Amino acid sequence: MDQFAYVLMKLEIALADPATQLGIGFLVAALTYANFGTIGHRAVSVVLLSGTFVAALVVLRVQPAPIVFGYSVVLASWLVMLGYRIAFVAPPPSSVPDVVLLPGPGQLQLHNREPVPLRIWGTRLAGGKAVVEAASRIIPKDGFYYFPTADLEREIKKVGINGETLTPFETYLEGAGSQQFIAKFLLRIAVSDGRVSFHTQQLGVERGSW
Repeated sequence: MDQFAYVLMKLEIALADPATQLGIGFLVAALTYANFGTIGHRAVSVVLLSGTFVAALVVLRVQPAPIVFGYSVVLASWLVMLGYRIAFVAPPPSSVPDVVLLPGPGQLQLHNREPVPLRIWGTRLAGGKAVVEAASRIIPKDGFYYFPTADLEREIKKVGINGETLTPFETYLEGAGSQQFIAKFLLRIAVSDGRVSFHTQQLGVERGSW
């Protein structure tokens, strides 16, 4: 028996072993799951790859029973990983970003409540000119981006020693797939005997270019 025939015989014996098929099945499913983005693409790729796996077994003259076993393992392992994703992996982001603007000590905090990071590109205050930066800043999931309230000094001076004002405020965000969004708020700036406080109202997030 030449070397090639010997290797082929050993490979055929190994592939006939259910334990080997189990390992191959999980490997195929894992590689498939890692390289395709949608469930539909993963399903198609699992069928194609597992079909290739079955064809290889047929070429190596493995009996039908192990073939069925190996094919079933590919499908079962994919279903297990799909269940894991549903149970433990973060869901895709919503149609518009879930953000909220809250006052903090000396700052306004734009909180990202999405399961993925967002990018902030700029702002617009009180109907003025939009300020769009050359580079974006990342707001991590469950994190926030802050705006120093010292930047609102001009708006505060409009109020005087006592009084309050409602100031429109917009932030320009980028979500998944480079989609652009505008988050709109109202800032209530109140001054009492020279003491300044800030309150925020959420007006919503909409798609829009900036």
